[in-house]
Amino acid sequence: MIRTEIKRALTGKSFKFALVIGIAIAIAAAVSAISTEFFRWDIWDKYWINSDGSMNKNPQIAVSTLYRCWIGGDYSPFSMAFYYFLPLLAAIPFSWSLADEIKSGYRKQAIVRCGRERYYFSKYIAAFISGALVVAIPLIINYIIVACFIPARMPDPGESIWYAIFMSSFCSKLFYTLPLLYDLIIILIDMIFAGFWASLCLSLGFFIKNKAAIIILPYILLLLHQFICMLVSAFRFYIELSPFNFLKGYETSNTISGLVIFSSIMIIALVSVAITYIRGKTDNVY
Repeated sequence: MIRTEIKRALTGKSFKFALVIGIAIAIAAAVSAISTEFFRWDIWDKYWINSDGSMNKNPQIAVSTLYRCWIGGDYSPFSMAFYYFLPLLAAIPFSWSLADEIKSGYRKQAIVRCGRERYYFSKYIAAFISGALVVAIPLIINYIIVACFIPARMPDPGESIWYAIFMSSFCSKLFYTLPLLYDLIIILIDMIFAGFWASLCLSLGFFIKNKAAIIILPYILLLLHQFICMLVSAFRFYIELSPFNFLKGYETSNTISGLVIFSSIMIIALVSVAITYIRGKTDNVY
C-alpha cells in the first residue's frame, strides 16, 4: 500500500506540474546569479587587474562564491519567489488526495482491503515524500548549475554583510568553516518543512472536501502569519518567525533561530499527525 501511494504521488500530473514550476524558478535563479557574477568578473578584468595580473583594488573575491550565489543564499527576486511558493509547491502534488478519495468513496474500498492504519499511514508518508522531493529537487538542480560556473570559494567573515549571515545567525560558525555542510543542512530543513506541510494539508482533507481549498487556505493562513510576524518585528522583536524567511540560507531582516525552526516544524508535524491519527481512528468511514 505504501509503495502504491508513493508511486501515485510521484508519477501523477500534479507532482510533475509542481516540479516543473519549481525547476523553472530554480533555473531562472541560477541564470540570474551566474550572469551577475560574470558581469562582476568583467568589471575586475577591465578596471581592477593590472597588466602583470596583480590587482590594484580589493574586488571582494570571497563574495563571488557558490555559497552566496545558489538560490538558498542569493537574495534575488527569484530566491524570494521560490521560498514564497515553497508551501504551495509542497502541497500541490498529493495533499488533496485524501479529500478526493473521501468524496469519491474510494476510501471505503481501500480501508476494507488494507485497514485504517495502513491506509492513512501510506497517505501521510506519500504526501510527505512528494512534498519534500518537489522542493529538494529544484534546490539541488540550482546548486549543481551554479556550481558549474561559480567557484566554491570559502566565505570570508569580514564580508558577512554580503552573505547576510552574522555571528548570531543560525549555524553561522558552520557556514564560515564548512559551507557545503551548511547548505546541505538548509536543503534538508527545507525538505522536512515541505514534507510536513504537505502532510498537514493532507490531514485537512477530513474537514475540507474541495481540492483547491486544501492547497490554498493553509497558504493564506501562512501569509497571515507572515503579516503578524511583521507587526511583531515592529515592536523590536528581532527573531525571525516566518517560514518564508527562516527557510532561506541567509537573514532578511531578523535573526534566524534554530529553536524557532525546530519548534515550527515540530508544531506542524504534531498537528498533522494528531489530526490524521485521531480522525483516522474515529471517523465513520461507512
